[in-house]
Amino acid sequence: MEKPYYVRNHNIFTSGNMLSYPAGGSTNIYMEDEDGRAYYNFEIIDKIYDNYVEHDFIPIIELDFMPLDLVPDSKDLPSDWAMGRDVGHESYEQNKWKLPPKDYKKWQQLIEIFANHLYERYGEQVQNWYFEVWNEPNLTNYWLGSVEDYCKLYDYSAEAIKRVNKSFKIGGPATSDIGTEFLKQFLDHVTSGKNYVTDEIGTAIDFISFHTKGAYYVPRRSYGHKVNHQSPSLAKILNDIRSNLIVCNEFEQLNNLPIFIDECDPAVGTIYGVYDNPNYNICNTEYYPCIVASMIYHILSLSSRIQMITHWSFYMEGKRLFE
Repeated sequence: MEKPYYVRNHNIFTSGNMLSYPAGGSTNIYMEDEDGRAYYNFEIIDKIYDNYVEHDFIPIIELDFMPLDLVPDSKDLPSDWAMGRDVGHESYEQNKWKLPPKDYKKWQQLIEIFANHLYERYGEQVQNWYFEVWNEPNLTNYWLGSVEDYCKLYDYSAEAIKRVNKSFKIGGPATSDIGTEFLKQFLDHVTSGKNYVTDEIGTAIDFISFHTKGAYYVPRRSYGHKVNHQSPSLAKILNDIRSNLIVCNEFEQLNNLPIFIDECDPAVGTIYGVYDNPNYNICNTEYYPCIVASMIYHILSLSSRIQMITHWSFYMEGKRLFE
């Protein structure tokens, strides 16, 4: 496969202990002092993107998740939760990273300072990178705001990115396979809605993104119990994409935009393995690359607008071989 490779990761703004783990991690890029003044830490950010650039990767930069010091006060914790008693379940880590910001202007400043830092460090090549607002905001797994909250977040993000360089590319909404209604409302907003920042009609958008998965293994983790045989469905993947393409094609003014399916996997939960659910063993077979090849072939035949597909393909340190 010829370079360049496109790489997309979660958690570029997430607060934590700055260690990585499968599908997770944190950078502590954003913090506030006692007076609410923001300061920034690019130590982990630089290590991530230095590594990408060194290996000729082109980043798809998810602008997520909400840093601790931008999280508003929330009452969303279980009533029996207590600080320091429930080891491993800090309030931020439970749900607060999924919330809209307490101050959208501060979010905009974070995006602008972050994008400007990348521009100063990596130069003109950043014009070939992609900025994507959040991940799967139609799911409460990732977003606890409304569609309107997301559109507002997008407007402030787009304003910040374009202030740094009008050639920088921004898009979204990176919705899941079942997010067609969310996708439609978002595209309505960026084409004919009132911009939350400028009060004008419409918002800059350079690409449209959504996701698809071929299977949802139930349960994802069986705890050693027997499970029913389940396998990925190429038909489901193609039907998901067709449904989302129908929505995209309703907006003729956006027909020139590329479409990215930037999570396109035969099964959801690719951090899991055979010790979680034996059905994941399909990933260890000779059949699996055939599934992926067939998937890509059929997807590319659906629409010339589909210009990128990303697929989970990394081995995670600390996992067992063929897990």
